[in-house]
Amino acid sequence: MLLLSSQIFMFCMQKEVIKSRNKDLVELFEYGVGVHHAGMLRADRGLTERLFSDGLLKVESLFFL
Repeated sequence: MLLLSSQIFMFCMQKEVIKSRNKDLVELFEYGVGVHHAGMLRADRGLTERLFSDGLLKVESLFFL
């Protein structure tokens, strides 16, 4: 049952990821890497934060300008 729950979760997250208009960001997500900076669209920033907090991203790079 736990496996099914995690599969459903991953499917839902994949649907959210492919909605991003930033194709470079989507490609990074496939490798477990995300970037985060103030110049990003709010939706992409929020998605990066959720993926990282859920443990789906192993590396999150923050940029400070």
